[in-house]
Amino acid sequence: MILHRIKETLESFGYEVEVNGKIKGLSGVVHDFDVLARKGETTIGVIIGNDDFHLSYVVGIVKAIDVKDTCVILLVEKKYAELDVKSSKNFHLLVYESPVDLEGKLKELIGVCENSSEKHE
Repeated sequence: MILHRIKETLESFGYEVEVNGKIKGLSGVVHDFDVLARKGETTIGVIIGNDDFHLSYVVGIVKAIDVKDTCVILLVEKKYAELDVKSSKNFHLLVYESPVDLEGKLKELIGVCENSSEKHE
């Protein structure tokens, strides 16, 4: 259900969306994303976090460092989020309470990612 909503939201912004997408990092490691979306110069990699918040967070940060031209978004249900963590240049933590909340916050972050990639052109 969540995966379908993420895919539809990104497609509504004109992204080509790949579920279970892969992208090669600067290190040569190929990173898996639950959703990988591309439009022009913008690439968004979405990770759906699980109940192990700390592990999901570390994995997200590592991926963001290695694929620095990709906007990495870690989605975490509020009941699993243990920290009030700030976003960085290309890593964003999206904590949501419901599918509707997720969609609204994801739409906001898509704009942030697009603005960030425009600065790198």
